[in-house]
Amino acid sequence: MPTMTDSGEQEGQDRLAKAGSAPQIPGYEIVHTLGHGGTSAVYHAVREQTGQHLALKVLTLQNHSDLGAALARLEREAHIGRTLAHPDIVPVVDFGQSNQQAWIAMELLDGFELTHALSDPSFGLVDRLNVVLRVGAALSHAHQRGIVHRDIKPSNIFMTRDGGVRLLDFGIAHVKVDLRLTQSGIIVGTPRYMAPEQVMGQDIDARTDIFSLGVVLYQALTGVLPWQGDTVARLIIEVATRPPRPLQDALLQDFGLTLEEVSDLADVVHTAIASAPEDRFQTMEAFTNALGPFSDPNRTVSPSQAPVRGAWSQRRVDWALARAARLQTEHTLSAPTPGAGLRRDKLDETLSGTPDRVWTGLLLLFLAGLGAAIYLTLN
Repeated sequence: MPTMTDSGEQEGQDRLAKAGSAPQIPGYEIVHTLGHGGTSAVYHAVREQTGQHLALKVLTLQNHSDLGAALARLEREAHIGRTLAHPDIVPVVDFGQSNQQAWIAMELLDGFELTHALSDPSFGLVDRLNVVLRVGAALSHAHQRGIVHRDIKPSNIFMTRDGGVRLLDFGIAHVKVDLRLTQSGIIVGTPRYMAPEQVMGQDIDARTDIFSLGVVLYQALTGVLPWQGDTVARLIIEVATRPPRPLQDALLQDFGLTLEEVSDLADVVHTAIASAPEDRFQTMEAFTNALGPFSDPNRTVSPSQAPVRGAWSQRRVDWALARAARLQTEHTLSAPTPGAGLRRDKLDETLSGTPDRVWTGLLLLFLAGLGAAIYLTLN
């Protein structure tokens, strides 16, 4: 994650010391480690030519059978990051490959993921909605250029200390004119936030991102996800056959809204997360336009024209960073359970493949639909 904090810097330097050395990337000096992902590591680095402080994402895959796909995704992320010039999308300034290493250099951010702010009781309705609106404006910008993100979730939404919002990780984005990484039956995304058509490997479009952002919004307002299945198969069935708990019954608090306003807000959220794409908002702009009035009663500008708000409160920054540190400690101390499959610890991770349990879910869903059709025919 392209972040920089005082405590994170010391921890990063400690990790580098334990590892013995930093990767040697031509033209960059590694300062410290920012984090590790499944296929890459991110470092705070200084570009020697300009002295610019950047986040350097470097591939760490050693398995050559996976390296080709990972490299293609990194190259795609670099291309999209350079193409999408938008204040709420992290800009990519460099892409390179040398000595079986590949990297991208991007803006170095100072702040925290939305994930770590959602449980803060002082994080009010206007702030929560404005984050979603800023992400919606960024996605609308991408959609107009034929790009679908495909992995919208709180951990890919970053809140900078100065009050900014950044949408991260276009590495698995779908580009209409480039289908190299899109294959029939291949599932790409994070299960808890994936639209039904996405998890079934069907055609996707802007409405797929609308669904995912709607799930994020539901979670931001309620503290829970609209569907609670603990495996991919169960999630598929729940999303396709069960409506989520009504937003009115699940709100964290009333947020100062009247009952009528809560009902209207619920209509917006439930439209965004409708199972069938044709039942959702058809464009991201339609979604944000419907949501906009709830973020500010006096709002008169579109989300893309909204002025940058002031810095997040220090209390909120401290809350989010403390929670992030606690979760990192818990993750380090907990060992994964062998054979657990795609249960809760995997449902929040980005997938790229076709897990067996997904096909089980699709089979069960097909049988349920077949049974319903036979019942209706006979009665």
